[in-house]
Amino acid sequence: MLLPFLGALVYFNSASVFATIFYTAVKLFMLLFPLAAVGWLEKRPLRLREIDWRAQLRGLPLGALTGLGIAAAILGAFAFTPLGGHVLQYAAAMRQRVEGFGVLRWYVPFSIFLALPHA
Repeated sequence: MLLPFLGALVYFNSASVFATIFYTAVKLFMLLFPLAAVGWLEKRPLRLREIDWRAQLRGLPLGALTGLGIAAAILGAFAFTPLGGHVLQYAAAMRQRVEGFGVLRWYVPFSIFLALPHA
């Protein structure tokens, strides 16, 4: 969680080329490192045919329940701690970035599209 936090912190607090490159590098690392790590730790390439997909599907309810718990904790922190005021302080800047990407109209579906590969 630290790496995506740092990537977002750098990206949303700077409009520099470095911030864009850093954020992109963080995202690529987060997507590609698990595949490389499996190959490195297992000493062989990952083969999708070898994955027990039924076992993976059995974990979905627990994953959904965990996600709902985390969402409730985040919303609670936003509503009942000073964190909410801090986030709202940057709301205009975040909205401006989203408008700059041209995805404001599709913000929720776009967010889901970004989050699913990371999950």
